[in-house]
Amino acid sequence: MSTLGEEVTCVEGQDYESRMVILEFPSKAGLEAWFTDPDYQDAMTFRHTASTMNYLLLQEGAANTNDPDPKLKICLN
Repeated sequence: MSTLGEEVTCVEGQDYESRMVILEFPSKAGLEAWFTDPDYQDAMTFRHTASTMNYLLLQEGAANTNDPDPKLKICLN
């Protein structure tokens, strides 16, 4: 899953005015393989030149036992 450019609604704290990109990988190993791939390493040069990044975060998911609504995503910063 990824999201890019959809409206962000701030329900607490300062309004978020920047662009947010969220990527989902099947595993931490999958993320590491993508990030260290030589083709992505070459492309990263362009990303660094064309954008400003504030955070690059990794959060591993856990088993979901509470049956949450998959359409609702909340990011607490």
